[in-house]
Amino acid sequence: MSASSGEEALKLGLSQNWRFDMIIADYQLGAGLTGIEAAREIQRRAGLVIPALVLTGDTAIERIAEIEASGFKMLHKPVSADELRRELARSIKR
Repeated sequence: MSASSGEEALKLGLSQNWRFDMIIADYQLGAGLTGIEAAREIQRRAGLVIPALVLTGDTAIERIAEIEASGFKMLHKPVSADELRRELARSIKR
């Protein structure tokens, strides 16, 4: 499933009863929630810790520190398909 904004992701989560194996979010989602905020809110509403991966092209020290402090895994764009697959395999426990 995909959403174009954090707010859309929350609507999608509600419609899916918050059943996600993993959250992959770009840090910059435009106006509104950041990827971190959206992932945290999905987890809160689900009442679960859902693995989350934040993608960013941002190199600002403050932004990197914010993502690292969130506890979510971070990958810098551009992200290759192989790199994304490896991270998904590490993050999703089956």
